[in-house]
Amino acid sequence: MFGTLVMALPSSHQGGQLQLRHRGETFDFSTADFDFSWSAWYADVFHEVKPVTKGIRVVLTYNLAIDTSHATVSSAPPSEGLHHHMLKKTLGEWTARLDHADSLPICLIDKLSHQYTIESLSFDSLKGADRGHVQALKIACESTGSSLLLGTAELVVEKDDEDSDAGEISRTQTVGSLVTLAGTNFPDIQLSLTLENSLVDIDFDEDEPDDEECSGYTGNEGVTSTYWYRQAVNAAYFAGLP
Repeated sequence: MFGTLVMALPSSHQGGQLQLRHRGETFDFSTADFDFSWSAWYADVFHEVKPVTKGIRVVLTYNLAIDTSHATVSSAPPSEGLHHHMLKKTLGEWTARLDHADSLPICLIDKLSHQYTIESLSFDSLKGADRGHVQALKIACESTGSSLLLGTAELVVEKDDEDSDAGEISRTQTVGSLVTLAGTNFPDIQLSLTLENSLVDIDFDEDEPDDEECSGYTGNEGVTSTYWYRQAVNAAYFAGLP
């Protein structure tokens, strides 16, 4: 499933507004003011339906998914224009310097615009601008002997629950769960996420962790909590190095 479609049928009601939240922005839609309306959003958009205060709200809800039994409709390849030429030239210079053991990172990491689950991450599941962005990188990587991978950047924060003044105990950032564009697992490699190999700031939403775990009281050590925050990324990996 990559998204949701909601069709609101004519029905007399008050309340029941649909609220969508994504990347710090909030959108409110009312179904009470229309005879017929519809809304659709990607799976990484948080949605909430406010309580109906009067009447009955009637909607049809559909889960949107890709039928993998049929041939995938591929996006048009990016044009061989100036920007595409510059992208290939830049990656070519990077791999050439790595061939001469220059002190450069062996991978370059860029974030995707949308969120994806680890299990569903592949080229076929990419949404909107992500698909064209990755397609352009794929062509550039193929011309330079590099591998283009998809993965998940992960921020792990450990906090001391008993000592609020101590704050964070540790904070680490890595890139793992790497897969090829076909969605098959890449050899078990975990990359460090640093300023040197990140092309843009990887912003994690630390208000809502993807996972969290409390150690509980053991008698010998204090109570700690660990929080995981994740962001889908793509990584150009120089295949000529281990």
